[in-house]
Amino acid sequence: MTAAIANTTTTVVAGEGGLGPYISFCQSMSSTCENGLGIVETTLSDMYGRGWGAEKTQGIEAARDQLAAAQQAFNDAAAELERATGIAEQYDANPGAGDKESVTNR
Repeated sequence: MTAAIANTTTTVVAGEGGLGPYISFCQSMSSTCENGLGIVETTLSDMYGRGWGAEKTQGIEAARDQLAAAQQAFNDAAAELERATGIAEQYDANPGAGDKESVTNR
């Protein structure tokens, strides 16, 4: 059995980020975690089928759980960032409204 994970991550260059790239980064990392989880599950299934005991698979099982947690964290981060798209849309709909500080200083 040969398993490989394609590098599908989006890199955000310092100073060149923004809402869109940050959301894409989180979505890409979630997808990478999902791909990794599939490979881990396949590997564990093979190991279980070949009689490998819990003491030998527990490290991989722990890594699987952490990978699942990382995927959920990236999903949560993407959802939180997506909530900010309304702010961006409001700025786009109100050209000349001023910067954030002047708009929010009530």
